[in-house]
Amino acid sequence: MKAERLSPMSLPASEPRRTLGLSLGAGQAWRILSALPAGAQIPGVDYLVFRDGIGEIVGEDHYALLVAAFAAPRLAGIGLVPEVDLYRADPYLIARALTSLDILSGGRAGLLALGGPQGEPRIGYASTASDAGFVAEFFEVLGKLWNSWDEGALARRWDENLYLDRDRLHEANHRGAHFAARGPLPTPRAVQARPVVFATDHPSHAGIAATAAGVVSARRPPQGRWIRPVDAEGLAAARADPDGCLVEVPAEIITVETFETFVAGLPTSGASHV
Repeated sequence: MKAERLSPMSLPASEPRRTLGLSLGAGQAWRILSALPAGAQIPGVDYLVFRDGIGEIVGEDHYALLVAAFAAPRLAGIGLVPEVDLYRADPYLIARALTSLDILSGGRAGLLALGGPQGEPRIGYASTASDAGFVAEFFEVLGKLWNSWDEGALARRWDENLYLDRDRLHEANHRGAHFAARGPLPTPRAVQARPVVFATDHPSHAGIAATAAGVVSARRPPQGRWIRPVDAEGLAAARADPDGCLVEVPAEIITVETFETFVAGLPTSGASHV
């Protein structure tokens, strides 16, 4: 099944449409999802953003990428977008984790890049939180690694005693100002043809905004599709203008019942949900 049928995030540029996302803390999402049966749906919502949570800020560690993987079998037909602090990450490890999430979810993985590091700034790779060159190169490497397996690389031709067709594996061979990566990934080919990346209006994202699936910003960005962050009360008015809206789910909502009530009360959402 092609990714376009599964993930509204990956619609071609020729078919733009308004989208609706919900933003939840990773720990908050884990508590809600733990009570969900497999294959639950949230009609009217296109994707969920899982905000990374580190203990020095929120009191407990919840890694958004892991929570998104936990969500994959519990939610059907909705995009899964973990936040990634690029300054505490490495493009090889993120490419491997996001590719795995894309395979696990059947082509519904995305990524929201943080503008700057969270918590202690001394832990990270970049020299400054506004280093647009660092961010642009991070996603250049991610793109090179994403599909380092061609179709048919996982041969499984047992009559030839052949598991992998190494002629269909590609090395990234990237060496730049910030990163060096050879590859290929130890992960089979992703479902989506390229990573689905959301940016913000932070200066460090200037080099990725134009090609991002959306730019999360309180005002219309100079380039890219506008995803306006709003609360539930501001959703109805906001949806008339930007390409999409991202609604923050209040932190006190941590059960399926309160989450269902919240979603049911959103303008334009359906009557039945999770």
